[in-house]
Amino acid sequence: METESSRTPTEAVIESVARYKGVATGSIEEPLYESVDTEALDSLLAVGDGRIRFEYLDTLVTVDSTGYVSVHGSDPPVNEPRAAEDR
Repeated sequence: METESSRTPTEAVIESVARYKGVATGSIEEPLYESVDTEALDSLLAVGDGRIRFEYLDTLVTVDSTGYVSVHGSDPPVNEPRAAEDR
């Protein structure tokens, strides 16, 4: 059985986004590599401290070298005032 610590950052992102979206990992149609270089993602986070943030499937994904993955909607929260140029 695969433990969370043995997952690559790429696998962790796909699983976390699928969970956020409420779908199975196999039903995600847009490949992650269309949003981020998955080889670079895995390599960079394997060799040191770091955090990478990117958009994928209308979400904002943050993944760090400890294996932590955060997935949020990419739109700003409703109660957050928009910048003047967005009005």
